[in-house]
Amino acid sequence: MLKVASRCDLKCDYCYVHEHALPLARTSAGVLRDTLGPAHPSTMAADNNLALLLIENGQRDAGHDVLADVVQRLAVALGDNHPDTYVSGANLAIAEKGDHVAVVDRLAERVGPGHPVVRALQRRHRVRRVLDPHTY
Repeated sequence: MLKVASRCDLKCDYCYVHEHALPLARTSAGVLRDTLGPAHPSTMAADNNLALLLIENGQRDAGHDVLADVVQRLAVALGDNHPDTYVSGANLAIAEKGDHVAVVDRLAERVGPGHPVVRALQRRHRVRRVLDPHTY
């Protein structure tokens, strides 16, 4: 009985965090879009993360639309064979409950089959993008 209660508590905490993260993600993605433009890698990373939060909060259609748009913008800005395009493409395939294996296999060819992102996507875990300016 204690384990069941603990799982429920964790699930409620998880939903609470995601519910409150969504407005922040919307604001962050909007500010980046307005400041850097829709084709900037940081904007597209924020939009990828916003799409995943929308999906996780039950707004699947809206999340799908944002994610599909991100994949198109990544393909134009970075190319079809860029790892970021593959990651968002795999997220989209997972959101559509489709076949994500081909996309993940192409990503594995680029970054290696043992890469943590490849391994997460192979398990059908959606992957958030890290907003890191890489100042080095």
